[in-house]
Amino acid sequence: MRQLLLDLLPESPPSLDNFVPGGNGETLAAFTAWLADEGGEFSFCLWGEAGCGRSHLLKASGFAYHDAAADPALAALPEAAALAVDHVDALDGDGQIALFNAFNRSKAAGGRLLTAAPQPPA
Repeated sequence: MRQLLLDLLPESPPSLDNFVPGGNGETLAAFTAWLADEGGEFSFCLWGEAGCGRSHLLKASGFAYHDAAADPALAALPEAAALAVDHVDALDGDGQIALFNAFNRSKAAGGRLLTAAPQPPA
């Protein structure tokens, strides 16, 4: 018989400091530059296969985070100057319209919009 470790410490919240970029160093550099508003673009899309860290980076951004996988219609989408929408590939028709409207509102108001999906935008 062996004693098992009972890890009672809560998981650290996602941050840029505890992100392990692996082969995604160039993406991380572009993302941190965008967060610092070095390119003047108001939107940024992270894409890649499952487990590559998209959700971690969205949560680490400090933006109002919304998971489209849990709310495909974006019915509970917050109105925020800095908005992060994860799993945009899961959006239904209403969610796509809601994201389009959020995109336009964000752009008009000088806000920032961050999205993530497994595939690049079309």
